[in-house]
Amino acid sequence: MSVPIQMIHVHYHGKYLKLLDSDDQTQLYSVRISRESPQMEMVRVSQPPLLSKLRGTDAEPATYHDTDNTNSSSACTAAFRALSLGVTMRVRGKEVKLERSSALTRTYSFQSAGAEARLTWEADGALSGDFRLVDRADHGVLARFRNKLFSNAEVGAFEIVGDVSELLREEILISGLSVLVMVQSLNLATMVLLGVSA
Repeated sequence: MSVPIQMIHVHYHGKYLKLLDSDDQTQLYSVRISRESPQMEMVRVSQPPLLSKLRGTDAEPATYHDTDNTNSSSACTAAFRALSLGVTMRVRGKEVKLERSSALTRTYSFQSAGAEARLTWEADGALSGDFRLVDRADHGVLARFRNKLFSNAEVGAFEIVGDVSELLREEILISGLSVLVMVQSLNLATMVLLGVSA
């Protein structure tokens, strides 16, 4: 029996990132980038099909906050501190620490409520710029991020393995984007640090 994999493509869109479904057209999330803390805010997009046709593809992302989220319409945020190896994330109102194990590694870990385990983002290949999210307790891969190193239009794509809850999907996305800011993507880091698109 094959394991389902959901692809989520990440594209630059001004001071936003668009997270698109497997078809590379249907927007699932919008990520606002800002200089003020939190520097990243990811919200679920629920856009009526007629409105998306009227607005066109170059319009600012229409973000209709999902009222099913607890405490706030924001799905997730990430706050970066200068000269820090960690990121403070909020997922559905709960604080989650994304921590780097040491200054000499590109490995980040966090306690996941969705997986009920400690998950770790680590390099997936020596020079590829790709990352994978693993549960070290059972050595399972939950997700991969395939980086588009030389693209100014697309950041890359997440491959989420298996049928995961929406909470775990949101944890995967916000933590993965945070890891990219911290260790990999110059364009994305510039957006977060300066609040402008690179």
